[in-house]
Amino acid sequence: MSLVSILESDTKLHIELLNAISAQGDDPTVARNLEFMMGANSKKDIEKAACFIQDNRFGETTLFECEGRHMLMVYVEMPLHLNAVLSVAGFMRCVCDLFNVEHEEWATDVQGPTSINWDKVPRNC
Repeated sequence: MSLVSILESDTKLHIELLNAISAQGDDPTVARNLEFMMGANSKKDIEKAACFIQDNRFGETTLFECEGRHMLMVYVEMPLHLNAVLSVAGFMRCVCDLFNVEHEEWATDVQGPTSINWDKVPRNC
């Protein structure tokens, strides 16, 4: 599958996630951390992706291991405006492609009067 096709497919999933978060009472104008999870079998590849993101100040990074896989969590503080989220999520997908790591998902907390019910939120983004 081409990167363009992957980005188009991801966009639909990201919109579903944003709609689910909105349905939970989220205020999209409130800045909060979006957490982008990446994984790789190669420690070298995940470290290169982390350095690229950190060195260029695209986000804060945390490296860790989970069940033998090398993982990277990227934190980007921003509001949940549709075009901004889609742009940053698309950029993170491109970073994954560039450094041969897998894009796992992204998540955030609801900023509003209610807490999110994660059972109602699609988690395949």
